[in-house]
Amino acid sequence: MAVLYLDTSVLVKLYVSEPGSDRIMRFMLGPATHRFVVSTLTRVEFRGAVRRLQREGLVGRPLADELLDRLAKHWGRVYTPQPLTEVVLSHAASLLDRHPLRSLDAVQLASCLVLQMPPRPVHPLFVSSDDQLLKAAATEGLRVWNPATSDLK
Repeated sequence: MAVLYLDTSVLVKLYVSEPGSDRIMRFMLGPATHRFVVSTLTRVEFRGAVRRLQREGLVGRPLADELLDRLAKHWGRVYTPQPLTEVVLSHAASLLDRHPLRSLDAVQLASCLVLQMPPRPVHPLFVSSDDQLLKAAATEGLRVWNPATSDLK
């Protein structure tokens, strides 16, 4: 079973056509044995991204509402939420000391990194379309993939 940690930049691609949407969608429709993990923070970031698209006139209000409803239906069923805990926030703070990340990106990366901790560590693939975040994730020892620029090897 492959575990993929999807940050918000990739999750949006599953609902709105953007560069890389086709690649991540092909992967999502692959073997049912894959597990897709997202931070609970992602619900807020996703809503922000959808409402930004709405404000910019790229999607209308009905479609924006439909996208939010679709995510809500998939939450917990398609995506396994990773909770924001003190451990995640502590890791995020230390990531900011080592990498030039935005605060919420550090929380996303920390949410993935704690998946590797006992008692049942997993080694996820970190999936993002943010090159700076991917660089930090790789430096932290994670396998990374940007579906906007390449197929998964």
